[in-house]
Amino acid sequence: MIYFILISILLLLMIAASVYAIVQKNLLYAVMATGIISL
Repeated sequence: MIYFILISILLLLMIAASVYAIVQKNLLYAVMATGIISL
């Protein structure tokens, strides 16, 4: 159960980072977020 919660938090952070990158139109952050998600 704890692992499920940790994974959910990580997914939320990744999504938040992606949305933030898109809003800021920062290519570097977008690439980093995409790279983290692809892992």
